Order: sequence, then structure tokens, then C-alpha cells
Amino acid sequence: MYANKLKGLFALVAFIVSQLTYGQQKMNDYTAQWKKTEAFEAKGLTQSAKETVLAIYSEAVKEKNDAQQIKACMYLIKYRNMVEEDSH
Repeated sequence: MYANKLKGLFALVAFIVSQLTYGQQKMNDYTAQWKKTEAFEAKGLTQSAKETVLAIYSEAVKEKNDAQQIKACMYLIKYRNMVEEDSH
């Protein structure tokens, strides 16, 4: 059962990476926005990082860039969990 979950996770990661590569070739380059997000995170500014990711997500939705939407969702989950942990 654990092996099946691991295979599923690997397949999901492979899909996301392939979509990121394909999606970035034909659409907006989000590199600067992701670097800004990482800088906020490195400084411990989780809320600012989350807001930047929300902006990335909104732009990706407008562009129908599924890969960036998925990546943004993953980061939003991460930041939500970080904020919840900090509030306890």
C-alpha cells in the first residue's frame, strides 16, 4: 500500500515537472515572482509569501496556466500549514 502511494506521488511530481516545463515555454515566465516568494519565505515573512503566491495563482488562472496553478496551490497549502502552526 505504501509503495502504491509512493508511485502515485512520483507520478504526480513527474506530471507537474513536465507541465511546468511545457507551461513556461508558451506563457508568462513566473521566475521573478517565485524568487520574490522565496525571498519572503527566507526572511520568515510567511504572510507576504502567501500573498505573492495568491497573485501568481490569479495570473495563472487568467492565462490558463495549469502548471503554475498547481505549483501555487502546493505553496498555498504549505503556507497555510505554516501559519496554522505559528498560531498554536
